[in-house]
Amino acid sequence: MCEKKDLQFTCRECGSDQLAYQKYAKCMTPVSLLENSNIEYGQSIFDEAYYLCVDEGFICLNCESLVDHCGCLMETEKELIDYLTMDPQVREQQQQEHDECVDALSSEQEQKEIEQVNTSATMDIFEKMTINE
Repeated sequence: MCEKKDLQFTCRECGSDQLAYQKYAKCMTPVSLLENSNIEYGQSIFDEAYYLCVDEGFICLNCESLVDHCGCLMETEKELIDYLTMDPQVREQQQQEHDECVDALSSEQEQKEIEQVNTSATMDIFEKMTINE
């Protein structure tokens, strides 16, 4: 029989072990207008059938970083459990390889953007030279 082990979470950003689930649901709070220009707020009503399509999923309760692995957010319990039960060394190696790939792509994109700006600036200079001639 397979022994189940306790799940443990440690935030990669701040080291906290506190976990939360983030979901932006529609919330309405009844308001009463009182005498003397006062406003009283009632009990909030949450309607989870209507929610914003933003980063939804498990987060660190301390620093509010989204829990992700190699760019994939942990949105379901199964994803979180699979992530937490993964061999920590394998998980770290995969994350490091992913981060290096993202950094390389980012540097490549930045270089392309710099080249585009330089090309555009050179064309502007040639246009001004042509107009001034």
